[in-house]
Order: sequence, then C-alpha cells, then structure tokens
Amino acid sequence: MRVEPGDVLLIRTGYYGRRLAHGPRHPLRDGSPAAHVACAPWLRARGVAMLGTDTHNDVSPTTHPAVGHPLHIACLVAMGLWLIDNCNLEELARACAARKRWEFMLAIAPLRLANATGSPVNPLAIF
Repeated sequence: MRVEPGDVLLIRTGYYGRRLAHGPRHPLRDGSPAAHVACAPWLRARGVAMLGTDTHNDVSPTTHPAVGHPLHIACLVAMGLWLIDNCNLEELARACAARKRWEFMLAIAPLRLANATGSPVNPLAIF
C-alpha cells in the first residue's frame, strides 16, 4: 500500500480499543501514543489531505512543552492538513482485515457551525 496525494491517512494505535476494553484514561495524565510531530514533513511530502487517529493526535506527555500540541500546530496551522481526533477504528480494522483490503472511499460531512474551528463527524468507509 502507498500513501498518495489527496489520501486520508488513518492510524490505528490500539489506544481506542484499549479504552473500549478497560475504560477511559486521561491522555495528558496517563500518556497516549500518536504520530510524532517529526512525521509532519513525511505527511506533507506525500500530500496527505487528512490525518485521523484513534488518539487525540499528539504524543502525551508532549515532547515540546512550550508548544503544547505540536502535531496540531504543524498540521492545522502550518500545513492546512485536517485532523480527526479520537476515531474508533476498531470495526474498520476488522472490516479491512476480513476483506484483505486497506483502501476505500471515506465520506466525511462536518456540521456547519458558525464561528467554529472543528466539528463532530461520522465518517463512512465505503468498500
């Protein structure tokens, strides 16, 4: 599989699955995995249009305390790359494994909210 320009990249770390099995954890207090901000140039070089993960999209504890959420800053502000935080990718991972297929159309329709910088979404994977 290759990541190509315009792709939505979904990264399943297993963090959300752990939450479903064992209950919630506070990512800032207990830590959580995520793509490191050092991945931003890789995402940019491949033309990734959107990044979604099963975490809040920043490594915790942060490796850049002065910045707070460095991947959010790099992606949203510097690159214009949209983020989807806290995706439940468990069912999608099972569906992909059953089909032995990891590429699909992803339809996402955010709510139209006045003066907002984000929106809840309900992405649909269409095989």
